Amino acid sequence: MLTFTDFSAIGIIQVWVYPLTIALIASIASLLAVEAADNLDPHKRRSPPNRELVAQGIGNTLAGLIGGIPTTSVIVRSSVNMEAGAGTKVSTLIHGMLLLARVLVLSSVINLIPLSSLAAILLVVVYKLSSVSLFRNM
Repeated sequence: MLTFTDFSAIGIIQVWVYPLTIALIASIASLLAVEAADNLDPHKRRSPPNRELVAQGIGNTLAGLIGGIPTTSVIVRSSVNMEAGAGTKVSTLIHGMLLLARVLVLSSVINLIPLSSLAAILLVVVYKLSSVSLFRNM
């Protein structure tokens, strides 16, 4: 269900404090994820951090206007793409389009998936991306 933003509280200071705090934290998280993904890249390519922040800002602004929540870059998606052999940013675009299609078309079906199953999938992905020595050090 898409909902649109209610601008009636635009003059309240808390309406500005919370989103700015979230934007700052999300920006730092995205920059850390970009740095980690660049370090994992076998071709040693570097992602421009400014472009990442601008894209994130535009995306989160548009998502907020239709009632969505903010997003950040995530290292899991990048590392899974690298593990699968994806060599370009097209894989990220395809991933985004598939997510959008799933949300718009299959949201009622997705709500039937037990959260414990999703948690188990996440644990398996994290296990595959981590090493035993990392867990021992932790």
